Amino acid sequence: AGAGAGAAVEGKKNAGLAQAEAQRDRLVEYDRTSAARSKVIDDEADYFASDSNRWLSQEEKTLIKAREEKHRQQIEEARRGNRVTLDFVGRRVVREEGPSWMDALEDADDEPACAPAPSSFPTLESQRASASAAAAAAASATAAPSEPRSRASPVVVEKPLTTEQKAERERLQSELPQGGAVARAKLGFAAAASAATPPPARKPQVTLVEPERTVPSARPAPLAVPSAAAAASAASGPASSEAKSPLGNAAARASRRRSIEKSPTKASPGRALGGKSVRRQPAKPDLPSKVTSEAKLKPLETQLTAMTGKPTTARSAAFIEFLEATDLPELRSAFETVLLSCGLTAADPNLYERLKTEITPSLNFKQKSLFQVIDKRRRALLAAYETCIDLDVIVSGGGPIGLRTAIEMALLEAQVTVVERREKFSRFNILHLWDWVYADLVSLGANGADLLGKSYFHIGTRDLQMMLARIALLAGVRFLIGFETVDVAQPDETSEGLWRVTLRKLSDQSVFSLPANVLFVAGGANDGVASRLGFEPTVLGTSSAVGLVAHFTNSSTPVERSLEELSYARQYFPDLFGSLDSKGLCLENIVYYQGNTHYYVMTPKREALLAYGVIKTDLPAPQDLARDNIDQDKLRQFARSAAEFFRLPPTCPFVTEGAPVQLFDFSTRKASKTSCTIRADAQGNQLAVMLVGDAVLEPFWPEGLGINRGFHTAFDAIWVVQKFFSTGHVEKPSAMQSSREELFGIIKSLSAFTKGNIVVENTKNYSLNPGSRYKAWRG
Repeated sequence: AGAGAGAAVEGKKNAGLAQAEAQRDRLVEYDRTSAARSKVIDDEADYFASDSNRWLSQEEKTLIKAREEKHRQQIEEARRGNRVTLDFVGRRVVREEGPSWMDALEDADDEPACAPAPSSFPTLESQRASASAAAAAAASATAAPSEPRSRASPVVVEKPLTTEQKAERERLQSELPQGGAVARAKLGFAAAASAATPPPARKPQVTLVEPERTVPSARPAPLAVPSAAAAASAASGPASSEAKSPLGNAAARASRRRSIEKSPTKASPGRALGGKSVRRQPAKPDLPSKVTSEAKLKPLETQLTAMTGKPTTARSAAFIEFLEATDLPELRSAFETVLLSCGLTAADPNLYERLKTEITPSLNFKQKSLFQVIDKRRRALLAAYETCIDLDVIVSGGGPIGLRTAIEMALLEAQVTVVERREKFSRFNILHLWDWVYADLVSLGANGADLLGKSYFHIGTRDLQMMLARIALLAGVRFLIGFETVDVAQPDETSEGLWRVTLRKLSDQSVFSLPANVLFVAGGANDGVASRLGFEPTVLGTSSAVGLVAHFTNSSTPVERSLEELSYARQYFPDLFGSLDSKGLCLENIVYYQGNTHYYVMTPKREALLAYGVIKTDLPAPQDLARDNIDQDKLRQFARSAAEFFRLPPTCPFVTEGAPVQLFDFSTRKASKTSCTIRADAQGNQLAVMLVGDAVLEPFWPEGLGINRGFHTAFDAIWVVQKFFSTGHVEKPSAMQSSREELFGIIKSLSAFTKGNIVVENTKNYSLNPGSRYKAWRG
């Protein structure tokens, strides 16, 4: 039966190949003869150019030029309408912005400054009259620029003060009510004001004025999360917890909070929530020295220029290296180079906006599209949900669920740090994606072709982690690699009322803590973090179940590319599995996906493994699958025989990186009894702990629920946090926990067989809102 089926498949393949070759030859011939069938009618006239457009009369060109000149004049007026105020006492720069050039264009005529439709010119006389009027209006606008319609509220940029400067500021401010002239004279305001000269044309107007008497917001600067090297250096000090912390002493901790200015300014899209506008203020970055920058960036710039044959700037070269990184250390190093080329650091507040402003002028259209995708997602989130700008968030676990959680929280403006044990992304497993996960990844900028296999949506775990980590870095997420989450502790005098998450560096076992409002636990069912935090698991059992995963090198030969992806179960294909039984390969299911590797997943019976010699000694489960009781050579032979039965070429070797064949028991799986908790100290300081992914509900492995159900748990937890805990405090913790547990109850029953009854069919409209995803959710 197997031979007959193979011959039928081979015949079908040959017939399809012949059809494809015939189609190829027809298209090639059509392309070869295309020049003979083509005729160029107009090869130089540009319909949208006013000077060279041969379709316009001279009167029409005059009218168009007048309109273009009017637009240009209004743009210049808008640029000259800016004022900058230097506040030396408060050490602030107050920039009062006039109407933008987009506002100026809104005042212009509604007609476009390009070739109008024929109906715009009914008669020659009317054209001449319009041209004369437009020219006169343009001349008048040039002679007497109009005043800006309105001014936006000041944008305040604060700079950090030294201790001596703070003391001097307080002393001078105490003098201002008694005699502002004294303080102004000491600061040189009078001399500066008398020496001020009118600015040249087309330059922002700079005026020195009396400083405001209000004290600038004393909210500290943002947390500067260290690199692994910095953490290691800090942890090598004395044994005290403060000495081991890479955040430094109390003064350093006091500077960790970001500067926030709340003013009635016009917020960017999505910022105005609940009638309030929140603006995150940038701080001056620690600019790298010119010598350091050139020494690191110049070789990269020269190398890429030689490779592409086109001039490449240091910034675009660094960004190309960032996009092409293939593992986590290379990705992080490339991102540091990108920041260095822009004069930024990972600790800078509002990093995403500043990075986008600095680097996008150096990028091509395709590279800029990544920022456009992030902007679109960010605007949609901030327009529909509460901003989390007041939250410091730690995500424990850098798997796909943890990274997806970090991205969404960062786009909601939280300060996010990912803590991950592994130094590299090393998992080869290929993940089967449901439609909604595919749509979500595409909305984040993933290439749909990379997610579409021959028969199913799927992506390798490492590839997915790299994609999400790249977006997370751009969104401002910080990473601590080689660390694990140990426990949480109540606030102390150095954490500004925030709970502390205790971390351990795996290389030297040093311990320190990071302050946080929210802790997402996304490390999986067996990493132990949830249990150490007091979450009690429930163990769900099934009949004996063994899983086998095998990875073979994919060399993309014609024979390998011709392999079809498959998913077979014994209950639907008894004859096929009967043929496997005759070869000693007794399986219940088998799945094959083709990606960077040939990925086979199968569920062999324990009796077959014992008879084949894979299991050395018949022991009780799960001790029989212990590593010392498994014959690795027999295990590889078993996996290869099953793969070759389904036409894998015998020349395909096992992958050389990591474990090419793995055998494990999934007879039991864990589910947490609760999905979140709110901890509070005697002063009312709160910490929200949310379980997501496998940490809250371990999937039934053959159904591929890990990522598909895990993304739902992440969205559910984030929705609860932004709804109840966006300020870092909830008045009724029971309401927040009740809402989260209700969503957890829905997701518990979700599987490949029940999803039609649980989730909404229109997956493209899924969002954080549970009502867009669950049929049973009523809010």
